[in-house]
Amino acid sequence: MSFFRTIFGLALCVMLFSAAPPSVWADSPADDSATLVLAVPLEGPLARFGQSAVNGAELALSTLGGGFGMTIVDESTPLPDDLSFQNVPVIAGYFTESRLAEDAPRYIYLKKAVLLPFITTKEGAALGPENFFRLMPTSSEQGEYLAMQVLTMKKRPRRILIIAAPGETNSALAETFTATLAAPIQPPEPPATPGKRAPKKTEPIKPLDKNAQVVTIDQEADLTAIPEFAKNSPELIIVAVNPPAGIELAPRLGASKFSKVPVWGGTSLGFREVGAAFESFRLNLSLALPVDLSASGGAVKDFRTAYINEYKIQPTWIAALAYDSINLAIKAVSSTAASGNVAAFLNGNSHHALGTYELAPGGGGRPPLAMMAIKTETLGYLP
Repeated sequence: MSFFRTIFGLALCVMLFSAAPPSVWADSPADDSATLVLAVPLEGPLARFGQSAVNGAELALSTLGGGFGMTIVDESTPLPDDLSFQNVPVIAGYFTESRLAEDAPRYIYLKKAVLLPFITTKEGAALGPENFFRLMPTSSEQGEYLAMQVLTMKKRPRRILIIAAPGETNSALAETFTATLAAPIQPPEPPATPGKRAPKKTEPIKPLDKNAQVVTIDQEADLTAIPEFAKNSPELIIVAVNPPAGIELAPRLGASKFSKVPVWGGTSLGFREVGAAFESFRLNLSLALPVDLSASGGAVKDFRTAYINEYKIQPTWIAALAYDSINLAIKAVSSTAASGNVAAFLNGNSHHALGTYELAPGGGGRPPLAMMAIKTETLGYLP
């Protein structure tokens, strides 16, 4: 999902940036401590997501950020002209590309690093091609990931049904999923070590059997009549629809002969109302999300425990992304104290937080994904 994506053109950013910057954009004197800025919506329909992000960011700051401060900016209102960025090395946040497009010229002018944990398109990060970094997987990356999960199964499904809604992001997931089944991403060859025997070559991942059936239908299609499958049921259902359509689809799937078939989706279904709709009809839903918050150990368990202790509720994957963005910001600033080149540190390195981030400026890189089963006990991890 493009997180309530607002259509905008790069021309808007160019127009704003070409204008002479206001004098108040200049860095004003401040104290010596580094301050991070978190921009999230605190009012309006996205406020509940913004508060979840604030919780995750504040938890990261309290557990990892000794010596750092944080300023929270309401994304639902214009960025104050007199907000000082003197000791602000990193800005994180933004749920909408339209808001980011309005604020981007100032960040570009001041050469600030910007982490984008909630925008699922590459265009947002492309506004600042040198200093803007995307932490959220695109719809295409989600489709690719789901396909690779299929191709690494011991017993691959031979009948796959894709239910897709119109729209660029839904089509991107569905089309990339299908394309990857036919042309899998191959693992890299292990590096050779001088003076040692050459490592064994990695076995290539084979495409899905050409005789397997992969059928795509519209979200409003009749689920009782899919002629390609005749009397058979699909062995896996991929759903690429927006949240309202997902809620509407759940009872139809529950009443169909496919009600026991595993259903997979991406972040567009990763909201509590959607998960609850699927769970109420006892559908077997699993989602590709930035983090599996039900994981039993490691950093995810520590984060989950600390979050519940602090806020008395389960963390959402939005809170986890905010936590990771502040985590990465703190590491980047701490590691570049001498040079101050935060963007150079973030660019091209593998960064480990709750997930592993391969970051590149301008929308490149590869954010993490993990499969999480949606059931009663995991609904609280959905925003």
